[in-house]
Amino acid sequence: MKIKDTLQRDPAAHPLVNQGQARISDSRNERTQSELRGELVTFVCEGQYAEGVQKIIRSFLDNLGKTSQRGAWVSGFFGSGKSHLLKMLCHLWQDTSFPDGATARSLVPSIPDDLRALLRELGDGAAARMAQRSWGSAAARSGAHRSDQRDT
Repeated sequence: MKIKDTLQRDPAAHPLVNQGQARISDSRNERTQSELRGELVTFVCEGQYAEGVQKIIRSFLDNLGKTSQRGAWVSGFFGSGKSHLLKMLCHLWQDTSFPDGATARSLVPSIPDDLRALLRELGDGAAARMAQRSWGSAAARSGAHRSDQRDT
C-alpha cells in the first residue's frame, strides 16, 4: 500500500493550489482569490488545528470588554503549518466573502461544532457590541461626542 492510497484525494491528480506555501496577502485579485478558495475547500480543521483556532478565539471572546487582550503565540518547526493556520484563522474569523457570495466559513468542508459556535459568536457582533459599549463609556467619561451625532 502506498501513502497516496490512504488519502482522500490523490495529490498527483489534485495538486495543492498554493504549492504547499501559505501566502498571506491583502490582495483581492483573481489569482489570490482562487488560491484562497482552494485552500479553504481543502482545509482540514480538526485535531490540533481546530484546538489552536478554538483557543485563540475563546481567549479573545473571554477578554472582550477588558482593557487588554492576550496575545497568541504560534510556534512550530519549519513547514509545520504555522502560516497556514494563521491565514485560515484570519479568513474564518472575518468570514471573508467572495464575488459569487460564498464565504470562508461556507467553503470549509468540516468545521467542528464547538468551533462553529465560537465563530458564530464572533459573527453575531459580540466584538462590535463590546467596542461600542467601550466607546460609549469612554465618550461618557470624557464628554466626547460620537461621530454619528450632530451638534445642533
